[in-house]
This record gives sequence, C-alpha cells and structure tokens, in this order.
Amino acid sequence: MKFLYGLVIIAWYFLIAILATTYWKGLGWWFLIICAIVLFLGDGLIRRFFKNTKVVG
Repeated sequence: MKFLYGLVIIAWYFLIAILATTYWKGLGWWFLIICAIVLFLGDGLIRRFFKNTKVVG
C-alpha cells in the first residue's frame, strides 16, 4: 500500500508540473499560483485518504 501511496503522490506532482509548465506562458503568472494552491490542496486530500487507510503516519 505504501508503494501505491508513493505512486499516487509522484503522479500528482508530475501532473501539476506538466500543467504548470505547459500553460503558464499563455495564462500568466497567476496560473502558477493557482497550480501551487491546487498542488497543496490535492496533496492534503491524498494524504488524508491514505491516512484513513493507515499508510501515512
């Protein structure tokens, strides 16, 4: 289960990194701020989900 947690976290960070680096030139700097906020919110939700399954300390 820890492997799945690590895989989900890596996929989430990769997805946000691709979105941020692809669209920031067209949408502006505010988009990077929104991506950072979405990254931290999603990370918190993933940790909360896996904490309920006793994977994250």
